[in-house]
Amino acid sequence: MAFEHYLHTTKRNPMRAKLLGVSAVLAMTSTVAMIGFMWVAGKMGIAKVDPPTIDFIIVQMTAEEPPPPPPPPPPPAGSEMEEEEEEEEIPEEEEDLEEELTQPDDKPKDIPDQKKGSPGKTKGIPGGVPG
Repeated sequence: MAFEHYLHTTKRNPMRAKLLGVSAVLAMTSTVAMIGFMWVAGKMGIAKVDPPTIDFIIVQMTAEEPPPPPPPPPPPAGSEMEEEEEEEEIPEEEEDLEEELTQPDDKPKDIPDQKKGSPGKTKGIPGGVPG
């Protein structure tokens, strides 16, 4: 049996020979085609393109003025009545005094010099805000 098995396996298969021949032709044809395409692409001379030279400017938008500070906290409940009592009324007599004032005829002979201190500073309310 071993001899018959050998004869059967070594027998020539015509279909197998055709498939091997077709695959060999396809492999050679595709190899030649790829080499030809690479040669043509090299002849076309497509070069790398430099990256664009664009300068970007970054702009940041900010508010012109800072937002106003938050309102002060409300005063304690007991201080509301005290504030109402402290309001002062303007007396009407002061308006009349302005009309009665006149320039004195005789001027003093000795005019006192300005008080010593820095000439550029002006006096204001203590604890006040400049400007």
